Amino acid sequence: MVILLFQQPLFKQQPTDLIMNTSSSLKQMQYEFAANIRDPEQNDIPEGIEPRRMKIYQELFFNNIEGFISSAFPVIRTLFDEQQWHQIVREFMVNHRCHSPVFAEIAIEFLDYLSGNGRHLLLKYPFMLELAHYEWVEVAVVFADEENTVNSSEPDWLEEKPVVSSVSHILAYDYPVHLISKDFSPTEEEKQATFLVVYRDKDDNIGFMELNAVSYRLLSLINGELTGKVIIDTIAEELHRDDVENLYPMALELFDSFSQKNILLGTV
Repeated sequence: MVILLFQQPLFKQQPTDLIMNTSSSLKQMQYEFAANIRDPEQNDIPEGIEPRRMKIYQELFFNNIEGFISSAFPVIRTLFDEQQWHQIVREFMVNHRCHSPVFAEIAIEFLDYLSGNGRHLLLKYPFMLELAHYEWVEVAVVFADEENTVNSSEPDWLEEKPVVSSVSHILAYDYPVHLISKDFSPTEEEKQATFLVVYRDKDDNIGFMELNAVSYRLLSLINGELTGKVIIDTIAEELHRDDVENLYPMALELFDSFSQKNILLGTV
């Protein structure tokens, strides 16, 4: 009798099958759990979880996501009332699949959402994607790694090669994103070519500087391979200026101004 008992299988399924089924069941519950958190109106609470406890997770997750997005895009937040804004955050949670689990990267994920599934928002706010990019840049500059280094402590802007800080972002937009607010929302007809540089100074303060087309072009040409003289000569040729000598003093003032703001680190 004892022998016959031990000859019977201990489980109705083999242990490996039991583990695989348990794993599959757990995975399914995780999917249901996540789906309910993302969109509680369209997805039921997983079986066996108390609604009161599930609501805690729903609110905790939503509030964290909403808080990160609001802090990363403060100007965009002012364009909507609370109900509208919460609907946008909920749509982001439902329709976008983040590629990173890091909360600090939610800003870039929201930017990706606006350029994809969230493009319907551009119908009313055609500038929104550019504004979101500008606000994301400000966040990126805050968290950027240490800057690149240069060899020259006393730069010769003309004969040596200027170096732009790796933290700085040189930007061109169709809308004046730095002026947009709750009280100023430019329309499609109010497009205005806008050139900016966002930088972090030596005291780690974040700032921006509005550029004109020429100063934007000057910064864009700085790649660590061209001397300041070559850069200025290139711009003079593009502008069809034959008085390049007169451009050098103005360009040197620009180089010094950029250097004081830590946009330029020096030369190599």
